Amino acid sequence: MSGSTIWYVQRLSALVNLIYVFWVGSFFILNEITFENWSFFSSTFLFKASTSLVIISIIIHSSIGLWTVGTDYLTPRTLGFVSGNFGNYADLLRLMYQLLFITLSLTFTLTTLYMIWWL
Repeated sequence: MSGSTIWYVQRLSALVNLIYVFWVGSFFILNEITFENWSFFSSTFLFKASTSLVIISIIIHSSIGLWTVGTDYLTPRTLGFVSGNFGNYADLLRLMYQLLFITLSLTFTLTTLYMIWWL
């Protein structure tokens, strides 16, 4: 993807997340907080679908940010300033960093979707 596409996706995901926070926040402001009200609100299809969309949006947003950090700071040049030998392992370190966050992202997404739709 091009840099401008990534920039737009990052901003769009932030906007989706913000709208969701305002929507759920308005529920807490406009309604009496009881177990029955929250159970009804959180069991609707609209809540489940929008929460699923936001979970995916959060993963996209964080993945772009973490990818940027990894490609900017986990390079032979930047790590070489710490130690000459440390710079030799930059590519391996960046790969391990990316695999960690891919694993965490998949685990978070699948666990959350399971909890929303099947519990």
